Amino acid sequence: MSKPAEIRLSARTSQLLRGPRALTVLAQLSGDAFFDGLRAAAPPPTSVSQRLVLGVPETSHDQQAQPAPVTEPVEAAAVSDLLAQQGPVLDDAARLVERVLAIVSGWAWYPAVLSVRQLLLSRATRYEVAAEQLSRASGAAWWWSDANRGAQVMLTATATPPDVRELARQCEESLDDPSWHLPLGVVTSTALPGLPATELANPDSVTRGGTIHCWTTHLPGSTRIYDVHTPSDWIRLCEEHPRTKALPDAWRRWGIDAPFALWPDWRSAATEWDAIHISMAGLLTTVGLPIGQGLHAALLEGEVDTELTTWLHPRFDGFSLAAVRSTDADG
Repeated sequence: MSKPAEIRLSARTSQLLRGPRALTVLAQLSGDAFFDGLRAAAPPPTSVSQRLVLGVPETSHDQQAQPAPVTEPVEAAAVSDLLAQQGPVLDDAARLVERVLAIVSGWAWYPAVLSVRQLLLSRATRYEVAAEQLSRASGAAWWWSDANRGAQVMLTATATPPDVRELARQCEESLDDPSWHLPLGVVTSTALPGLPATELANPDSVTRGGTIHCWTTHLPGSTRIYDVHTPSDWIRLCEEHPRTKALPDAWRRWGIDAPFALWPDWRSAATEWDAIHISMAGLLTTVGLPIGQGLHAALLEGEVDTELTTWLHPRFDGFSLAAVRSTDADG
């Protein structure tokens, strides 16, 4: 292996060991049993909105202070053996995405979100073997890739192609959304072999009990997409198109004590970019990670539970039906 490749892999491993969502995945892959105790101590919220990082309702002091169970670290050799048994999944891009997103959406945001994040960070050395092997897994090789312009897919509940003019209207409205969230009015995700769209792998992204139509779209070569793979990518976007105000009270749940919050001004960003792509690496290493920047703190939060591209200006040349999926509970 060339030295540059080794450096890239080392950086990826390090990124995975710092991201809260990445750590949830590494812990599960490492066979860390403390999550079973977490489930017993604080059952998962019952609705999607309750699971959103900054939408978690206030809980009692006793619930927030609930200690996590103490477990012994899993030996490195045992972790290697465990991961070897999961080789077919780690080498299959679609199956690995389904496994990872099930972990992320299944339990990651308990009411005691801050203490869980701190606990995961304190145990990061337990997950180094899993981080290294995951960063090398062929099924994860595309996680740090820019948006695949030839494999963007939009999901709809209807059998008629999306109306580009209506999409443009939704994008325009989303630019002035006063909330501190990504503008998610128009979203696409990536098609993989065996999976029509990564968005389908997220249990909370599709409506149960219906039919989902997967529409492949072609993007012109001039489409301007900003890719978020790392915290540095996110803070750069915030700095180039800044929006600041007093730190939202909800952000203080993360232990952030900076006086001001930094967030992208989406109307300003739309003068330079047509879309913002949150890669799988960005999802795992950047979403939910408080980033300090002098007097400001930045936090990529919101309904981001999958790899996605969220649009500021629609640049679609048309749509073709690629697949139809049933989301019936028994299907």
